[in-house]
Amino acid sequence: MDLPRPQLVRQLDLTLSAEGRGFCYLLHDRATGQILRLTRGTAAAWHRFAGAVARPDARAALAEEDARAGFSALAYVRQMRDLQRFGRKRFNPVQMQIRLIEDLVPLQRAVGGVSRNAFGPLWIACLGALGLAAFVLGLRNDWALITQSHDVFSLDALLTFGIVAPFLKIIHEMGHVLAATRFNVRLRGGGVNLIGLYPIPFVDCSEADLTATRWQRILISGAGILTDIAVGLVLFIAWHVVSNPDAQLVIGRAFLFSTFTSLVFNANPLMRMDGYFILADLLSRRNLGTDASRALKRVRGRALGMSSAPLRSGDLPLAAYALASAAYRWLVILGLVWKLLPRYLGVGLLIGIWGGIVILLAPMQAAFRSAPATPESGGEARSLRRWRIPALLAVFLGALMFLPVAPREVIDVSPDTTGVYALAVSRAGLVVTVPPAEARLDTGETILTLDNPAFDAALHVAGLKLDEARVAAQVSAGAGAAGVQRGSDQVTAAQQGLRIAETDQAALTLRAAVPGRFIASETLVPGLWLQPGAVVGSFLPDGDETMMTGAFPETSVESWDLGVTRVTLRSDGRFIDVWRHVAGWARGKLAQFRDAEIAERHRRLDNNEG
Repeated sequence: MDLPRPQLVRQLDLTLSAEGRGFCYLLHDRATGQILRLTRGTAAAWHRFAGAVARPDARAALAEEDARAGFSALAYVRQMRDLQRFGRKRFNPVQMQIRLIEDLVPLQRAVGGVSRNAFGPLWIACLGALGLAAFVLGLRNDWALITQSHDVFSLDALLTFGIVAPFLKIIHEMGHVLAATRFNVRLRGGGVNLIGLYPIPFVDCSEADLTATRWQRILISGAGILTDIAVGLVLFIAWHVVSNPDAQLVIGRAFLFSTFTSLVFNANPLMRMDGYFILADLLSRRNLGTDASRALKRVRGRALGMSSAPLRSGDLPLAAYALASAAYRWLVILGLVWKLLPRYLGVGLLIGIWGGIVILLAPMQAAFRSAPATPESGGEARSLRRWRIPALLAVFLGALMFLPVAPREVIDVSPDTTGVYALAVSRAGLVVTVPPAEARLDTGETILTLDNPAFDAALHVAGLKLDEARVAAQVSAGAGAAGVQRGSDQVTAAQQGLRIAETDQAALTLRAAVPGRFIASETLVPGLWLQPGAVVGSFLPDGDETMMTGAFPETSVESWDLGVTRVTLRSDGRFIDVWRHVAGWARGKLAQFRDAEIAERHRRLDNNEG
């Protein structure tokens, strides 16, 4: 039997690594750093195969199954080597890795002294002291720094993030370097990950799978998050100590973005970052993402009738994790679009298109490329299987077309009978003529009549005063020009008093100013005393726009403030054409964008004038 050269086999190490409460077998290629996970049987076969290669006298005793397993592993190793050396990396807008440094051992030697105390008791004590100081400062200032988050998507804030983020990520990666150095894990290199075309530094800690325990790997993965917490606390304290407003602004935004990215991305297990590797080690599933994707395919196949293979143990939780991971990526993209689109129209549209390609089109194309063909099935059957998922997707999207795109709030409305159309008495008095419970009235028809003896007496006294003033004016006319003027003033004052008394008297009778319908609010009886402002009913005019009123939920007040400028009242509850919703939504976003531009220009003009 022809066996490979011993030099090739010696470059591969079979390693026993801790995983959960047990162990796993890893085949490590020292030339490339690639790690191949083996089952227990395959690992035993490889051990016998490697022994037969190293000792020519043992080749005759090598079983055919062991030789087949050994050659399969070697073929995979050669394939990975060729792919790494000669293969062109396909452009991936989700994540693409560019290695810049091949060996970080010199850096590990330089930080060896610092790494001995990293993430130990002294480090925890310092972190606790920083946390206590930040808590006290936050209480004293009513958490003023947190209130700056409303301006986190301004142009200045985004530019600050673009400049500061790489430096914060370098500090984040130094946390991984210190933790790996503390546990004697060799770092194979480092470089830049292009995540969504944005450069983020990284270090290669893959050899932790070979030399570190599970809890050591968890600490190495979480070291970057712990470093972000420490940096965030330092920035929080520095914001309260620094007095320069410009420096405060930069430090505050660096704190907000550092905290935001650490919580939303790094610490989140639904994205393939630090939180993901922590969860993978906690669950003892180093290939959590791959296992979840395969489990989702099996569950989907059974649900759609495309496969009759039985589900494996743990497929449902893994499939749920895969769905949650995809949904979270959608949520992040749509959330960013929703925040950016009203303020930066071009950037919002760009992120929306990019997110659709990354999250929807790229995975679908990869799935079609990797879909295996079944030799025994005919061309028609393969064609049906190929178009089954797109057909289901088309049906789903078609169903979505009948849903309202714009936010909708159903409010029960009625004429504003307690406000705009409320009919109240303006003078106090006794009810003489009782109004009808409900009646159609023409202009000038009487609704309610009151009686007030005080107004009757005032009207009588005002008439007497006017007669006296006229007599006095005739007497004073013989006293010259001054007497004539004095008499005229007395008559004018008496006439004004009479008009006031007549107005009060006339206000005791309510009449219909225009044609309309009167509806009484309560039952009145003759002799009932009414105070000024007492509401007796409502009067709805004919032939005019009706003012409606309804209870608007407090949960929708923010949406109303953010740009709802028109409400459509529908009496039958049917959905309006979806394209009208899309056009209305687009017009609203464009208007918000223009308003934001105008507000930004006014702010800059105010700053220049100041």
